[in-house]
Amino acid sequence: MIAHSSAIAHRRHQAGSERTQRALVLQTLSRYKSGRTNSEIAAVLGLPASTVAARINHLKSPRGGCKVIEAGRRKCRVTGYTAKVHKVVR
Repeated sequence: MIAHSSAIAHRRHQAGSERTQRALVLQTLSRYKSGRTNSEIAAVLGLPASTVAARINHLKSPRGGCKVIEAGRRKCRVTGYTAKVHKVVR
């Protein structure tokens, strides 16, 4: 069984990582006025697309300040598949 203090430390570390990742995703996305897909952002940051998707979902939510919007769909430059494009709310 994991000690209570270890679980608390893990949650604090994970929360810090998530905040850092959200900031990196937002900063990266803000450089592209036409928006980017999750896979395109992931390729720039070297993160898994699933991690980027989770951070984008948070940034799109009221809890995340609604800082990102879905701006349509287009062919992803990384995967070649049609994907959602996200943009920073200006």
